[in-house]
Amino acid sequence: MSNGNTVTRPPALLFAITCLLLLITLVLFRADGLDFGLPFTDRSGDRNTVGFLVGSVLGTAMLGAFLIQDNVRRSTMRYSDWSFLSPRAYAPYITGVTWALGVLHMFFWAKDLTRA
Repeated sequence: MSNGNTVTRPPALLFAITCLLLLITLVLFRADGLDFGLPFTDRSGDRNTVGFLVGSVLGTAMLGAFLIQDNVRRSTMRYSDWSFLSPRAYAPYITGVTWALGVLHMFFWAKDLTRA
């Protein structure tokens, strides 16, 4: 039986995934020789393609999922934010950095593709 006065918190799992996507996007810059076996890339394009997809596509999608879930929880009128930081305040900035790093991956992908 659930208590009707339970307090809802921000979606911690979605916030953690948002932070993890930033970390993965950063790590892919240093992952020399990483081969994902993608059929449409050559040389270091694999890690840059995956870096773009993780950073710019998944990062943005995760922000959308986080904000939707956070809005649903806020609408209950029993919402209480974390005391040490507000994920709703930090998630857009983390996603912005992740997106920019994804765009940088795409720049390096294009550079590798057009250079000998």
